[in-house]
Formats: sequence, structure tokens, C-alpha cells
Amino acid sequence: LTSQQMLEAAGAVKKHVENDQAAHSWQQRFLAAWEQIKTQLADLVKVRRSGQVLPALTSEQLQGVKFHLTGELLLAEVDLLQGDPDYNQRLYSMEQLIGRYFDPATQPAVAILQELDALQAMSVVVEVPDISPPLLWLDQELTRRSLP
Repeated sequence: LTSQQMLEAAGAVKKHVENDQAAHSWQQRFLAAWEQIKTQLADLVKVRRSGQVLPALTSEQLQGVKFHLTGELLLAEVDLLQGDPDYNQRLYSMEQLIGRYFDPATQPAVAILQELDALQAMSVVVEVPDISPPLLWLDQELTRRSLP
């Protein structure tokens, strides 16, 4: 997938969630934070954090890192929407990537890392509908049918 295709797919997911009348506020906050992170990723510097002088990332390498970060962000969104506990692990993985490939002291990196920390601190509760009445009815119906 190209970066443009990934961004279009992400936009489609965002529009779907925004249009869903039953969308929870945490989903909207996540999408807003995601947009901020995506915007700020484009502004990061091409410097690796280390004690030695390393060559700058080539444009292909930088593009690869950005694709990886975008992919991790999309997977975190899917994990979040599914109530998967891997959500926080994905955010942590993004923090590690930013720390490895970008200077975390720059303003864009600091802003992204703060957003990731805020997302990790959010308490996400997946509300599951109560299906006990239909199950109770089904159990009673099966019991009634099994009686001679």
C-alpha cells in the first residue's frame, strides 16, 4: 500500500466512526489525537538518537519509518475499537520507534510522545450489550420443548 492509500483508508475509517451516531467520546478523542500525530509525523527530523554520529536517514528509509509508524497507529486504532489489550503495546512500540529514529527533544517529537502518553493513560472500557433476556428465553424454550 502507498502512503496515500493508507491515508485514504484511515480517512475512510475516521469518517465511518464520525458518522456513527453510537460512537463514544473516547473514539472521537482517539481519532482527534490520531490526526494530530499523523500531522506531526511529517515534521520530524531525520536524526537518530545515539552517542555517535550516524548518517541521516535516506528519503526511502524515512518513508519506511513513517509507513511503519502509520501502520502501528492504524493497528492501534483497530485494537482499540475491538477492545484488544494490544492497544497500549502498539502505542509503546510507536514511542520506541520515534526514540530510535528521531530526536525526541524536537518539538514535533515531544508533541507526538505527549499524545501517545495521553492515549496510553486513557481508560478504555468496552461496553458489551446485555444479552441475558434472549438467552433466558432460549433456555426456557429449549427446556419446554424437551419435556414430554
